[in-house]
Amino acid sequence: MPPRSYPSLVQDGLIAALLHRPVWSLRLGSYLADGEIVRGHAVAVLDALSARGIRPLLLGDSADRPPPSLLSKRAEVVPDRGFPQLLVSLDLRAADLAHVGPSFAQDVEAAMQAGLRVIWVHPSGPASGRGVLRVESLCELLDLLVSGGSAARSSSTYHEI
Repeated sequence: MPPRSYPSLVQDGLIAALLHRPVWSLRLGSYLADGEIVRGHAVAVLDALSARGIRPLLLGDSADRPPPSLLSKRAEVVPDRGFPQLLVSLDLRAADLAHVGPSFAQDVEAAMQAGLRVIWVHPSGPASGRGVLRVESLCELLDLLVSGGSAARSSSTYHEI
């Protein structure tokens, strides 16, 4: 078996670091309007997090649009006041929290500035920073959670950027 390349070793380490964070925050608002299949993937992701012993937090996008009850029953809904305030209000360290979201500016940059590891759910994108795992869909994130990261090793759609 040929030795794995440096990028795949870096990716494996990032996946392991993410899967060992005890709390994940998720910004799923844009996915909730995308239809029943995507909402089903969101529910499955929350269930997979809970099955791994990870505490899921749903960041409220707005007070006017609370998450559907099928999601709020599976995760604690917290107001989106920024990552530094979230860490303080929940008495967490940045090392305890990973964040999942679709927006580069609102999710990736803001979370990285707060010292969090990030999973960027985006179908494509340029390499934009170190320590960010990009998956193409919630379905692929679910595969990563269920497989414990082994799916990422055999798939070309997981990217450490």
